[in-house]
Amino acid sequence: MASLCATAVAASDSSLYRAELPIISAESEPSSDELKMALAQVLSRLTNIQDIDKAPAWAYSLNHAKDWMSSYQYIPADNGGQLVLQVDFDPTAIAQLLKSKGQNIPTTGPPQRLLIWLVVENAAQQQLLGSASAYAKIIDAEAKQNSISTEWPLLDLSDLNALSAEAAWRGDWSSISAASKRYVHDGTLLVHLSKGDGAQALWTSEWTLKTAKQNVDWAFSANDAAGALRGGTAELSSMMSQGVKTSVAAVSQASLPVSPVQVVVYGIADLTALDGLKNNLQQLAPVQDIEVVEVSPDEVILNINAEGGSAALQQAIADQVLTLVKTESTDQNSASDALIYQWAP
Repeated sequence: MASLCATAVAASDSSLYRAELPIISAESEPSSDELKMALAQVLSRLTNIQDIDKAPAWAYSLNHAKDWMSSYQYIPADNGGQLVLQVDFDPTAIAQLLKSKGQNIPTTGPPQRLLIWLVVENAAQQQLLGSASAYAKIIDAEAKQNSISTEWPLLDLSDLNALSAEAAWRGDWSSISAASKRYVHDGTLLVHLSKGDGAQALWTSEWTLKTAKQNVDWAFSANDAAGALRGGTAELSSMMSQGVKTSVAAVSQASLPVSPVQVVVYGIADLTALDGLKNNLQQLAPVQDIEVVEVSPDEVILNINAEGGSAALQQAIADQVLTLVKTESTDQNSASDALIYQWAP
């Protein structure tokens, strides 16, 4: 059976539209299920929507994946034990599909390989960490899931003579660039990880990505180090999938207050649609829990505890839930601040 797991992508724009699936044996042509998984891999990469194969809004397109395919071939896997089905989709057709779904069209591909310098501050002491550290493994796991290829420095005497932890911490890019020259990479990623003062303080990861044409900074805070690193890596994936823009700072905080938000949805005709609605909403980052308050033939009323409140939830729905269309209330009893949507699978 083919796997939906994404493999690392190359640097060229065309590689954004290529899927690779490990398979056991080659048929005369790919099956519809294989093409569906291949298209899901590409669309997930371009939209940053996780589990896109389960999203009702994309079901028709995925079931007709052959319409967007330009070519395919079977190639030997790196380990020699399996074959790989390589499927290329037509960039123009995919761009039209994304536009029809209200998604941004990528303009630039991600760097092929990012060299990561990770420096951690603890009790005012800085330390450079390599690929064997637990923190590096968190970044690698998240990066692999989002088809980002990573390279880590050896941190041998050559590296440490060229770049000290203190220099990395203060962002000495002349030293960072000099230490990076011995490695093959297409972009350099500097990651600072630290915890604030006090028992309730947050962990924060601060990121700088530099390539030949790009320079972008962002940060992410969470209650623990793992959350700060995963959130920062997810931001990296999101920016790369949409095309990184120079000097754009994206700062996300995971410590926003959780507030109840009433959501009214029209057009939920049966339990299957209700389950689909709840599944879509539960995947949104701000959503903590969902309570179904009322179900009627005309509407469903939900109470959602959302991190960041109504504004964060509304933005997340606009970005990711393509089956919900903002509309006006027809119910005089709806709360004045309720979010009103029409279900449009």
